[in-house]
Amino acid sequence: MTGTGRRRRGITLIELLVALVLSGFVIAALVGVVSQLMRGEMQISAKAVVSGWTQMTQDSIQKEILNSTVLYCPYSNASHPGCPGPRSKVLSICNNYTLNPDYGAGPTGGPLDAGMPVSSRYYCVWSAGTPTGTPWLLRYAGSGCPISPTPVCGAGNFTVVAQDVHPFDAAQDFLFERDDSIAGVQLSFTIGRSTATADEPTPSYLKIQTRVSMQKATGNNFD
Repeated sequence: MTGTGRRRRGITLIELLVALVLSGFVIAALVGVVSQLMRGEMQISAKAVVSGWTQMTQDSIQKEILNSTVLYCPYSNASHPGCPGPRSKVLSICNNYTLNPDYGAGPTGGPLDAGMPVSSRYYCVWSAGTPTGTPWLLRYAGSGCPISPTPVCGAGNFTVVAQDVHPFDAAQDFLFERDDSIAGVQLSFTIGRSTATADEPTPSYLKIQTRVSMQKATGNNFD
C-alpha cells in the first residue's frame, strides 16, 4: 500500500518581501528609540558640563576680584592702554597695589605693602584657533600692575576657565563691565550655545550676570 505524503510548501517571494518590510519597520523603530535615548543622554551630559563650567567660572573669578585692589581693565575713561572703556572682553586686576596718590603711590601707582609681592590676573577670550572651535575664557597669572608682559590671548601659559563663552546677548560685545557704584566689576556672559542646531535643538547654556566688589574704598576712583 502506497501512500501519498503531503508536500512541504516553501516560503514564497511575497512572504519574504513582507517579512523583510516588517523587519525593516521594527529595526527603524528600535533605531529611533535608541537614537532618542542617546540624544537625551548627550543633552543631560552637556547640561552637566555647562553647569559645572558656570559654577567653577563664577566662583573662581569672584574670589579673585574680591581679593584684588586695582581694577586695571575695564577702566572708566579708557586712559589705560588696552582698555577701550568701561566695557571690555578683557579683565585685568592687581593685588597689593594702588593707583591712589593719597597713599604716596605717585602717578603710576605702587604697592600697598612693600613687604608683599604684587600679583596680577588677566582674563581674556580666545576666539580663533581653539581646539573645540568655540571661544574659550583664559586666565593668566603674573606680576606687576598691569600684568607684565601683557599676555597674547591663546599663547603662553594659561588656564582654561571655561569653554564656549559668549557675550550675554547678541547686542553686546563685552564680557566685563566696570561698576564704580559697587567699586567693582559686573560679569555678563553666557557659557554654552544659546542658539539651536540640528544636533542640539534645545541648546544647553547658562548665563552669568553678577556684580562683584573689590577690596578698595568706594570713593577711590583711582583704582
